[in-house]
Amino acid sequence: MLKVVKKSKLYEGQHNAFTDLLFGQQKFYLAFRNGANHLSYDGKILLTRSPDGKDWSQPQIIINTPTDDRDPKLYFFKEKLFCTIQTRWAEGAEHHRRLPMVSYTSDGKTWSTPAQCFEKDYVPWRPKETRGLLYNTFYRYHREDPALWQVVLAKSWDGLRWEYVSTIYQGDCANETELHFRKDGTMMAVVRRQNKTSVLASAPFPYSKWNYQDLGFCVHAPCLKMVNGKLLLAGREYTPSGAGVSLWAFDGKSFVKELEIEEIAQQDCSYCGLEQLPDNCCLLSYYKGTGSDASIWLAILEDS
Repeated sequence: MLKVVKKSKLYEGQHNAFTDLLFGQQKFYLAFRNGANHLSYDGKILLTRSPDGKDWSQPQIIINTPTDDRDPKLYFFKEKLFCTIQTRWAEGAEHHRRLPMVSYTSDGKTWSTPAQCFEKDYVPWRPKETRGLLYNTFYRYHREDPALWQVVLAKSWDGLRWEYVSTIYQGDCANETELHFRKDGTMMAVVRRQNKTSVLASAPFPYSKWNYQDLGFCVHAPCLKMVNGKLLLAGREYTPSGAGVSLWAFDGKSFVKELEIEEIAQQDCSYCGLEQLPDNCCLLSYYKGTGSDASIWLAILEDS
């Protein structure tokens, strides 16, 4: 079972949230949004690095457009480090117009100008690689009709431009969706549904026909990672009593809760990143706080 070895605050000041964590090229990379509050339109993306997951560099601004940059997701592909985001602005009565964008670096220092990577008003999540291709989910929000929300699957040959593959889920205010590839090639997708329990969707290659299983709990901002041979799901556990940061393990059929990193409370939290550490440990990034004041946290977890 997993247990918390240590928790520490990494960064504070204003509203810091929506983390992602990645290990590659002998470094840990941690990205997050910094803004005045949870829904302000001034968000920018910061990145910090560490050789060991303990000592971190001063955060560097890597994306800062005139609109609200948020939900950074990091990935390596063809010797480049990419960061995909959504950028958000208000337009008339609609407070959440969105554009999916991507930036990359070849040297780890200089980042490209963010460019649109998919259709307007779709939000990208965390890309995963298989068969020499990248796959990712994009969700579309609709202000008035829950049936018009949808999650689609897309693929990319270069990490910059994405092509539609299939619709994973339609309706039920479906949004943030995390992918994982099983050993037999089956694609798994954990789908967040607003004010409903989450769904585990699955499809064989070429990922066009989807089957669904109700998970029986609600997880926001899902993050899937193989750690010590165990498939872990991290995210915001959402209940009528509040929200917390929790971990579930896949038992071959469904996900079973193993650990609460932050107990259920009235708080703003989660949006995790997860990476392997030596000695049966893993590193979890997340945020917690309020809608106007939130900090970035790291937790070292051990599987004993």
